Amino acid sequence: MVKCQAACPAGTNARAYVLAIARGEHARAYAIARQSNPFASICGRICNAPCEAACRRGAVDAPIAIRALKRFVAEQFGVETPRFTRHHLEALLERGAADSVRWTDLRALGQLQQAGDFRRGKVAIVGAGPAGLSCAHDLALLGHEVHVFEAAEEPGGMLRYGIPPYRLPRDLLEAEIGFILSLGVHLHTGARLGRDFALRDLREQGFAATFLAIGAHRGRALRIPGEDLPGVVQAVDFLRRANAGEAVEVGQRVVVVGGGNAAMDAARTARRLAGPGAAVTVIYRRSRAEMPATPGEVEEALREGVRFQFLANPVRLLPGPGGQRVAQAECLRMRLGPPDASGRRRPEPIPGSEFLLEADTVIVAIGQAPDLSWLADEEGLEATRGGTLAVADADTLETTLPGVFAGGDAVGLGPLIAIQAVADGLRAARAIHAYLQGTRLRVRLDGAFSVIPDHRMPDGYYRLRRTEPPLLPVERRSLEAEVEGPFPREVAEEQARRCLQCQVQTVFHGDRCILCGGCVDVCPERCLKMVRLDRIEGDEVLEAAVEARYGLPLAAFQKGWWPPGVLERGTAMIKDETRCIRCGLCARRCPTGAITMEAFRFREVVEQEDHE
Repeated sequence: MVKCQAACPAGTNARAYVLAIARGEHARAYAIARQSNPFASICGRICNAPCEAACRRGAVDAPIAIRALKRFVAEQFGVETPRFTRHHLEALLERGAADSVRWTDLRALGQLQQAGDFRRGKVAIVGAGPAGLSCAHDLALLGHEVHVFEAAEEPGGMLRYGIPPYRLPRDLLEAEIGFILSLGVHLHTGARLGRDFALRDLREQGFAATFLAIGAHRGRALRIPGEDLPGVVQAVDFLRRANAGEAVEVGQRVVVVGGGNAAMDAARTARRLAGPGAAVTVIYRRSRAEMPATPGEVEEALREGVRFQFLANPVRLLPGPGGQRVAQAECLRMRLGPPDASGRRRPEPIPGSEFLLEADTVIVAIGQAPDLSWLADEEGLEATRGGTLAVADADTLETTLPGVFAGGDAVGLGPLIAIQAVADGLRAARAIHAYLQGTRLRVRLDGAFSVIPDHRMPDGYYRLRRTEPPLLPVERRSLEAEVEGPFPREVAEEQARRCLQCQVQTVFHGDRCILCGGCVDVCPERCLKMVRLDRIEGDEVLEAAVEARYGLPLAAFQKGWWPPGVLERGTAMIKDETRCIRCGLCARRCPTGAITMEAFRFREVVEQEDHE
């Protein structure tokens, strides 16, 4: 699996849809992107794009603009278009079937339906965020009766209440959710677990399985004096009100505490609410390099006038005259010490470095947790020490209570990126289906290499530089106006041609090599090197290969023990994969065909076996 696809929690075949765009096959590109993601259109706007962080082109200059390319095809063929129906989607998916390779793709649903006697079941999903709705989407397509119970008055979870409209237009959100509901999913809003119903009520109503996708809607406290003052709010509550269109007064001096995307959303929203001349300051206890927020979100916050105080941490919130409202945040300067459990350097306070920030409003964005106040009444269901739902089986997401599954922000380490929540929903849908059938899923991998006789990359692909999507001028930005725009067609196809086609590998056939060194000479990136065996230290793989080839251990070469003539033939080819641009020049230069360009293709086949 190529790195971009491996990095995507949902396993989206990004490489395949990027190359389809490069060829001008836009409908096929959308079909590939949609196979593994019922929120493909939304993710084209707001995904954190772990695929781009893993993209090998980033080691050359800059990653492929994978997320923006997804948006480009979604706007042509996705829920944004008036013709989007279930029939339309099914017709599109046929175009992308050849590139559908993961067991979580829609293609795999057919395999599940055709296996054995199919039993339809009644499934309850608690929470209408990306995890819950993704699970509902696939269970409905499998033919099950699906009911979604949502505590809020509108579905969407953090997509609706956590992400501002200037990043995610509400008409797109409504369209994506509306399509999922059109599959026959029953939605019950204003229904809160623990207040309006319990899990035992669902069992008594005939629900054979339950998926808990309750999200993490409670902000974590700073635990410092003054946090209970009026004017101190949690980011999740602030964004919920602002995104719902409520009138929110923040004053002219706003302090946001935190360094994640929620902090950036809160700061940028506060900047819009406060108006011209206001001071919005983000306090973060580490340096900018350690910020978990997406770099693009930080850049846009800076462009919009948000200020940053790095290496600073609030220690006390102070009231104004009369003590009626917060007026100042007392902070300490920090320095970075040794790494902590997260791998980032631990912030340490600098004694005597106190300073004050004026504040009419303080927004706390240091993390979120699920509301598990209902858990005490549910015998058999457990929580982790970190305050999330305990999952007994990491593969199926089944909890400690049989028939009850959990995913999204409510499990593991807490709040996730949207695509991880989607992936949890897809996995849970398949596990629940197997549970209803009385079986267990098994995933089998089929893979093979195929030779590409004359591998060619697009002309000039190496010289193409990354282009960012167009942005709305700062002076025109508001709460509703979308900041980022789409690529024009010619730009999208050019950006897609930057792909290094990582599914193609240089395969070396040692028995054909004559040690001419032509491949080393012609490589434009200098990523090939030939090294004599007496000058190399190898791992177990190389040691086994040397002994199989020459009947001698690698250590013999290192100590100078080899028969006459063997050393001259004993050479290792070392390749730096991070620098290879798949140009194919080495294969074309080789006079004996010792190097071939071969495409690796795989497909995961999901099967059901009797549950032991």
